[in-house]
Amino acid sequence: MKLCLGFLVPPNLFEEKLREDYLFWHKGDVEALPLTYRYIYGTWLVKHEVTLAGGFDFEYYGERAEEAKQADIKIYIPLYEG
Repeated sequence: MKLCLGFLVPPNLFEEKLREDYLFWHKGDVEALPLTYRYIYGTWLVKHEVTLAGGFDFEYYGERAEEAKQADIKIYIPLYEG
């Protein structure tokens, strides 16, 4: 069994290509976060051989995001390689 987002999932529910959660960082003003997403989905994904795995992307703000103008935000996006 694999642990996937906190749930135990039987191996037969996974496809042959295992999903990877890619980590991106947004550093700077929180108001510019949409520009980071535009780059990820409009430029980075087009240039790399990855496919969206479905599911949800999520952001982790943590302590380094308390200052809105100098935030350090982690963005996780589920992707398949190849």
